[in-house]
Amino acid sequence: MKKLLFACILAGGLLPACDNSMKPRTSNSFEEMNQKNKLAGSALPSLQLVTIKNEAFDLASLKGKKVLVNLWASWCPPCLEEMPSLDRLYATMDTNKATIVLLNVDKDRKKGVEFALKNGIQSPVYFAEESLPSLFDVSGLPTSFIFNEKGELVDRLEGARDYNAPAYHEFFQ
Repeated sequence: MKKLLFACILAGGLLPACDNSMKPRTSNSFEEMNQKNKLAGSALPSLQLVTIKNEAFDLASLKGKKVLVNLWASWCPPCLEEMPSLDRLYATMDTNKATIVLLNVDKDRKKGVEFALKNGIQSPVYFAEESLPSLFDVSGLPTSFIFNEKGELVDRLEGARDYNAPAYHEFFQ
């Protein structure tokens, strides 16, 4: 009986992390979301990353641009579901003013590389060289963090999204 109860509690806790439905933004603006976001204003952290070509990169070097950091894994169906809309958003960006960082969290980096190459991902794919800062502690994937050009966190999005929504395109223009 205790095992059944534990299994039910565990399954209930994991359901939100496995929600693979694409969720459109329900608020009208990022400013409106800021009022609800306890982490709003957190700074874009310095984090040593490696590109898909194995080149060193510091996340903090993007300060001055609007940045969407998306934590994903090759084994995560909702992550893979939202990837095409992230790529479409990236294709519309002026990369001098905004960018996307697809931060793969697979334990085996090869799986992330293989997925990105096999699926023709155009958005920049990165891997962490060190532990992720506490700002990026997440309870499920995908999770995205949106920073303004000052490097301030303006939104945290948990679960798959359709990044074709007008609010994303307007913000990143």
